[in-house]
Amino acid sequence: SDVDALRAVLQPEEMQSIVKGLKEAGIHFRTLYGGEPLGGALSAHRLLLPKEYWGFKGDVVIYGDKVAFITFEGKMYSVIIESKIVAKTLRILFDLIFKHTNGSLK
Repeated sequence: SDVDALRAVLQPEEMQSIVKGLKEAGIHFRTLYGGEPLGGALSAHRLLLPKEYWGFKGDVVIYGDKVAFITFEGKMYSVIIESKIVAKTLRILFDLIFKHTNGSLK
């Protein structure tokens, strides 16, 4: 996620509502992100991307058998693909990144 772009698009109240919903659902997640951190309000394993990869203005979210691609600049677009195969493929890529970085991408 490009958290700087996310912050520029969503109002603080919207962010608080999202965080509240995720907390209430007990969701723990892993995230690769660029930008200034949002804080530790949620249970998450976070990996900060090196600065040269910041500013991509989008997000990829994998949940269940779905993958969402979201843009945060200009006209916002969201595409959700419901496919076990696509979700598994991207989950494997994320798993490999987390497994082989030892908690740091620097």
